[in-house]
Amino acid sequence: MLILLFGLGAAPKIVLVSLECLYPMALGAYVGARSVTKTQLWLARNVGASWSRTLRDVIVPAALPSMLTGLRAAAPVMLIVIVVTEMIGENRGLGYMIMLARANFEPDGVLAVVAVLAVLGFAFDRAVVLLSSVLVFWERDVRV
Repeated sequence: MLILLFGLGAAPKIVLVSLECLYPMALGAYVGARSVTKTQLWLARNVGASWSRTLRDVIVPAALPSMLTGLRAAAPVMLIVIVVTEMIGENRGLGYMIMLARANFEPDGVLAVVAVLAVLGFAFDRAVVLLSSVLVFWERDVRV
């Protein structure tokens, strides 16, 4: 359906990856925002914080760990969706390279692309962990 709407190329891939990664990230943001207690909101209102100030200083910091967890869950989904869409309708990319190596009976080529995907997945995971340690500095003692 997305190919019919957006044609071939990068646009349907971007839309599909965005749609697939939206759910874990939105769920993480929702769970994190729901983790703010009524006492925290009450305290913010008692000191005269506006809604935007409460959002910036109370809700977003409380939701940030869950949002980053959603991002960490969405990173492998992103890689999978990109590779699968490249397998279906592209003539470039890692998915295309897998299909080409498979068609030419080159299992070493397939395994090389899988190794590259493993390294990319590990790098994305470590990047999110690093981002989490920088942004959520109050949880530095927690090891992942």
